[in-house]
Amino acid sequence: MNERILELLKDLVSIDSLTSSEREREAAEYIYNFLEKIPYFKKNPELFGKREIPADPFKRALVYGLVRGKTDKTVILTGHYDVVDSEDYGPARAYAFDIERLPDRLRLLDIDEESKRDIESGEWIFGRGAADMKAGLAVCMEHLREYASNPGEGSLLFLAVPDEESYSVGMRSAVELLLELRRRHALLYRLLIDAEPSRRADGAQVLSVGTGGKCLPVILVQGKKAHIRSCFDGLNPIGVLAKIFFATELSAECIDVYEGEAAPPPTWAFFKDMKEIYDASVPLQAAGYLSALGFYTTPGQILERLCAIARTAFADYLSEMRGHYEDYRAKSAFEIRDFHMRPRVFSFSELKAKCAQEDAAGFPPFYEALYGDIAKKLQAKALNYPQATILAMRELLSFARITSPCAVIGFAPPLYPPMLSERLPGREREAVRCFERLRSDSRELYGIDMVKEYYSVGLSDCSYCAVDSAFAGEDVYSENTPLWGELYNIDFSAIRRLNVPAVLFGPYGKDFHQCTERVSRFDLCERIPELMRRVCAFVFEQ
Repeated sequence: MNERILELLKDLVSIDSLTSSEREREAAEYIYNFLEKIPYFKKNPELFGKREIPADPFKRALVYGLVRGKTDKTVILTGHYDVVDSEDYGPARAYAFDIERLPDRLRLLDIDEESKRDIESGEWIFGRGAADMKAGLAVCMEHLREYASNPGEGSLLFLAVPDEESYSVGMRSAVELLLELRRRHALLYRLLIDAEPSRRADGAQVLSVGTGGKCLPVILVQGKKAHIRSCFDGLNPIGVLAKIFFATELSAECIDVYEGEAAPPPTWAFFKDMKEIYDASVPLQAAGYLSALGFYTTPGQILERLCAIARTAFADYLSEMRGHYEDYRAKSAFEIRDFHMRPRVFSFSELKAKCAQEDAAGFPPFYEALYGDIAKKLQAKALNYPQATILAMRELLSFARITSPCAVIGFAPPLYPPMLSERLPGREREAVRCFERLRSDSRELYGIDMVKEYYSVGLSDCSYCAVDSAFAGEDVYSENTPLWGELYNIDFSAIRRLNVPAVLFGPYGKDFHQCTERVSRFDLCERIPELMRRVCAFVFEQ
């Protein structure tokens, strides 16, 4: 089994299945061909397949295989086959997908001492996607093949998905497939294992029984344009946006805490004025977006907090502007100016409602045309989701003929709802029991301890396995997300029907998304495969 898993990993890594690209199809084809060769699926071709994702511009697919056991109790093994880009490998980039030749090339780079030691030890496998997460996929694929040769008590369902590194269109689309398979084969989904790479804390493997949430608030600030020689006649939106930035960036006030675990604070990914060319004027608009991670704070609460921060930012900036103006007046004689600006703050849904109120007949066709134009730009990769969101906000301000200072706040995809298996009504103990069994087996067989983590803050497709009791606010999110609809959606109703506890459990890895990304050879080939066999058998026995 060891050599088979290693060969699978070598083949999978060699496919540069860059996220949000047509190259993901090659990985799906490889996995499908692997399943097709398994004798069980030759005898039962209706139990495996490849399902193309509807309306996907890259024609990517879900790949699945179901091995029926004696009972309807089912464990789902899943993972994503896309990877992030390899630009960080620099001069070694041509070898990023070759696990055999890459180590020699990494030796020539300026990498950290721990990575150098791991190369020399021979105990680690380096490569883009080796840890995140083609190692976990290889373990799942081989376990499925092995189980198919002699099915036991329960059923085993394998699912490989694209796009986890971008917008999780794979797992969002897979929800309907999982419901369809459950209905068609009368399955009872007892546990989902997402074989994402694990980390260690003080020598113990960290196993997550939940996944943190993430949303992407977008803020557009409109000021007042003026020539730079008359800057006090204008209002610089960059200054207002900067105040919002400093009120939120890494702010401890915005951190969710649960049972001693803390979500990372918000951090901004984009901040820019909207000028397309340089001119000697105070800019009219500036925009930015930030990542907000959490365990229980809802989109509605985030929106409310940001609107309040934006109002304070306008007030503080205008107050400071008046002070600077008084200092300037003391040094230069000219007429006294009065500041009569009354900035407004809109949620996107409020702005949309205002547009409909201003022109009830004209707004629907306008918005439909705008949405279609944005769809074309996204498909042509002329825009990404956050950029498209900013464009929609700007166009609606123009339609509403709002030229005075204001801010518009909404969301851009993706949304990862937080999910904690212990919060699923009626299924609170299932994932915990699996953790306890895994911990016992790991200690007994390998002398390696495990610790439970409530939330993985690295984000995962487990966000779409269930909706836990703490999450609310999908209506607020959809109403304030300009791209909601055909371009982006989450079927919360279907996810609630799926409602399967999940754990994140895969081989030990290091430096995900870095050129020194690597996976433990021992975990890949020995420890995790054995523990996966045991935990599946344990679930089937319950």
